[in-house]
Amino acid sequence: MNDDTNPRIETLETDEVPKAAQLIAELEECILAGNAMGIFSRLVNCHNTRRCLWNHKQPDGRLAEMESQPGQQEKQVWRWPGAPDVSVYTCDKIVRWLMLLRSAVTSRGDVRCEPRRAADDAPAQLASLWQTTMDALLEEKSFNLAYQTDLFSACAEELGYGMILVDDERKQRSELLTMDLQSITDMLVEQGRQAKLIELAQQAQEAQSEEPLELTEEEDSAIVQNVNVKLEMLLADEDGDDEPYVALLQSVDPKMSEDEAESVLEQLRDEPTQPAKYTAPRDDGVMFNVETLMPWINCVHPVTMSGEGKTDALFVVRYYSETKLREKAEAEKWDKEAMEELLTKKNQFFEQLTTQSAITIPNWSLNSMGVGLVIDRTALEKLPRWLVVYVWRKAVNEKGLPMVYKGAFHPNMPDHMLFWEPTDLEEMPLVVDTAEPVMYAIQSRGVADIVADKQSFVKDTLDGEGARGQLGSNPPLLRTAGEHVGITPGKELYAKRSGTSSYAGSQFMEVPKIDQGSMAVMAYVDKLVDDYYFRGKDTDPEDKAMFREWKVLQARRCQVAVLRIIWTIMQEKMSDAQISDINGQMIKLGMKRDQLKGRAAISIGVHVDGYGEDASKKFAEVLSIMMQNDRAGAVDWNEAMMILARMLTPTYANRLVMNQQAASGKIVDDQQSRIAKIMAGVPVGYDDKASNPQLRMQVLQQWMQMPGNVQRAQMDPTLAGMMQKEQEYLSFQQQQIQNAATGRTGVKPN
Repeated sequence: MNDDTNPRIETLETDEVPKAAQLIAELEECILAGNAMGIFSRLVNCHNTRRCLWNHKQPDGRLAEMESQPGQQEKQVWRWPGAPDVSVYTCDKIVRWLMLLRSAVTSRGDVRCEPRRAADDAPAQLASLWQTTMDALLEEKSFNLAYQTDLFSACAEELGYGMILVDDERKQRSELLTMDLQSITDMLVEQGRQAKLIELAQQAQEAQSEEPLELTEEEDSAIVQNVNVKLEMLLADEDGDDEPYVALLQSVDPKMSEDEAESVLEQLRDEPTQPAKYTAPRDDGVMFNVETLMPWINCVHPVTMSGEGKTDALFVVRYYSETKLREKAEAEKWDKEAMEELLTKKNQFFEQLTTQSAITIPNWSLNSMGVGLVIDRTALEKLPRWLVVYVWRKAVNEKGLPMVYKGAFHPNMPDHMLFWEPTDLEEMPLVVDTAEPVMYAIQSRGVADIVADKQSFVKDTLDGEGARGQLGSNPPLLRTAGEHVGITPGKELYAKRSGTSSYAGSQFMEVPKIDQGSMAVMAYVDKLVDDYYFRGKDTDPEDKAMFREWKVLQARRCQVAVLRIIWTIMQEKMSDAQISDINGQMIKLGMKRDQLKGRAAISIGVHVDGYGEDASKKFAEVLSIMMQNDRAGAVDWNEAMMILARMLTPTYANRLVMNQQAASGKIVDDQQSRIAKIMAGVPVGYDDKASNPQLRMQVLQQWMQMPGNVQRAQMDPTLAGMMQKEQEYLSFQQQQIQNAATGRTGVKPN
């Protein structure tokens, strides 16, 4: 149980609040363990490797001045002063390529919510509502979701692992409202009637009477008269005591604050015939929020976190402005005393954390910005920031039942929790993906580790600093070939060459001799790295395809996991949310876990057929074979067309391809229009190919079965001939489809 002597949290009951000092101690343990495993050094190495940075590198790619002898320049990397650095980012090239593979899931993915028990009508009907709900949620957060997914992909590939946190946030705002004397009168009269009915119900219960409760005309008139008297006194302002009138206005709108009620009272007294304006808080419900967490930059976790995201604690670092701080405090109902103390802790960062363990971490870490970025202290005096650490903590009660708690604290406030609340989650709302299959996420190597490893291997075994030159920046161009000369960064060798230069003092025509062996080593570095990721020219195409599918499968699993968490959160937090209307009737969503049976009620599918270069071509070939053998009409060809169109171009597919209901409705309307023209004696055209002739024939047959239509056509020989021609035209179009299928398979279709 939670106590003052135990520095760790072992068990927690639902209504139990841990000590902030316990959470701070766990946070320090995570940072200390991560620092001992060299995580901050790894982050710096990955950052420098991807961006081709080296010690003392200047923006133009030249080495800085010698530290030991100021004013004297170190050996130059480039051929003439001021030459720009056009670095070839080997690591960045691979990171971006892998990000594109992952992004195929979100850009071309087709999300579907399906019931687990499709045979039952009730889940089938709910599935449509679930799908509409999911579409609405994803559409509102589409930009945020896409941006966070890209960042997540970059973290997973560059740093070795990335994390996505799914949380719910309450949407609140100030709404401008009006209040006039008529609305006040109506509300007070209704309140008076309800109070009188409650009084009559109590009297009837005491008298054991079963007569219906109704207000007499005298009672109703008395209520109205009482309200009019109150309003006359409210407008008169004779006694100078406004407290009862302020309370009266607040009873009309309980969300109105006391200051706003006083403002409304003053406006009504000045202009009784005009409505008074005021603002009141409005709660727009709960919306999910997806955020990518950069390990050890804006979040801290135990180093034992598994590659699939299993962990007992997660600390997310936030830095808020005062405006955002007060907004969060109001929305999440922070402790007022803790909030007042927090306001005195402005511009405090993790390197200022004074503890007995004397943790030392780089001044750029845990700043929510990135590696190497340091906050300017002078600028923060005018634009201060406040540090808040959010914590998600998994714990069990005495019976061993798990529960996830959410809270917030400040590292230098061990005696105060900003807030603490239990959630209805059993697992952390966290999705983790690693670049390599590893047991612990922190052990996974990213692209930067692989690139540095390959280049260092070549550097140490083959040709000195040749590979490091490729890691650092673009090597000098090969102009001449001379004797075998080693090359190292900062070393310049010149070979005189005839010609003149328009720039006095330029060494442009004095081209350095470049060792062709070094150039070959640089090319070999690229080949090693590409081969590792199955991109080499000699790599087996099947291996390339398998690697690509494995990467996309990783992304698909992550997206499904994210959608699962979103749905779990929304079915708990969302109630009475307007979703859509069916046949003019508004439908609201008010579901809970018991109604949906939690995570087991639906299956979330993500179709990612469009990520490969030749996927659309292969799908079209398979579709053609399926069409020839579909005897029972088991294939949904409209859905197949939608998938094929999305694979070719998702942007055009959303605008050009209609769903089956819309397409069928359009064909029915067109055929009915043709029939109307024929009956009016207007000639119609006959195209070489008609769309969906089977459906058109059904519309024509339904028209012919209606009483009187055939007799009307037979009375006029011209109309009868046109109608006969229309029927023959549609029969011919149907036969053309049958002949095409029969010619392919030799079997007449059903």
